[in-house]
Amino acid sequence: MKPLLEILIFLTALALSTPAASQGLNPTMEFVWLCEGREPIPEAPSVGIAICAGYINGFIDSHVLSGRFAPNAAVFCPPKQGIAGDQARRVFLDWANRHPDELHETLRVSLWLSLVGAFPCGR
Repeated sequence: MKPLLEILIFLTALALSTPAASQGLNPTMEFVWLCEGREPIPEAPSVGIAICAGYINGFIDSHVLSGRFAPNAAVFCPPKQGIAGDQARRVFLDWANRHPDELHETLRVSLWLSLVGAFPCGR
């Protein structure tokens, strides 16, 4: 399990250190490019897509896990059976395409907004 965690940390660091980041571009827009497969290696789009999906799924997992300790604090409520493979990435990209005016937000805020819209808690 530890090697997998180290690999995920490395891939996340790699994704966030792409040329766009060093040029001071918006991290959310850079993440959109990553999720579309345009970063970090345009010739191998599956690399960026996999990093994107892993990052979002980790984001969701941390939210779900924290919800076990504070159930009333849930902001979004994914289905009990979880979110299928690439669905979370598609949810984020759909949100980004529908809300280009929100892409100035931090990546965390953008992910929250996309997931709250897709998986509301029904409050």
